[in-house]
Amino acid sequence: MKELMTGGVELSAEAAHVVAAGMRAVAQADGNHPREEALIDAFEADLPPGSAELDLSLLDTLALKEAFLKSCVLVAFADGRISEAELTVLRGFLQELALGPEELGQATREVASALLSQFSTVQTFRDQVIEIGRSLGLDDAAIEASLID
Repeated sequence: MKELMTGGVELSAEAAHVVAAGMRAVAQADGNHPREEALIDAFEADLPPGSAELDLSLLDTLALKEAFLKSCVLVAFADGRISEAELTVLRGFLQELALGPEELGQATREVASALLSQFSTVQTFRDQVIEIGRSLGLDDAAIEASLID
């Protein structure tokens, strides 16, 4: 799951703490949920001690900004859907990071596709898996691409 969050981007300790702080801000937007907390705790488990400040200026490359955004989107999905309150927080991050709605859309599609791909071997309940993909906001082409085994 960590690979999904960071997209393979190498995070410094400082950047990782910023990611964790952003994830916590998203989780708190609509009340903490156990799955969100567990995801954040797993991410933080390997971090060295550091600041929990949400200093987005430490994310100084597009790759770091995208990894941050994906991590936050993953937390938003952890309780089953992205709430309006979580979207408000995510949109605020976009402004601070000088990113646009297309980057949020791309991050959301990539995270949703990665989550759905976990069901690629499921055949018996394929219709239900497709419905899960739709509930994640994916179109049929993205669902099919995510489910290629």
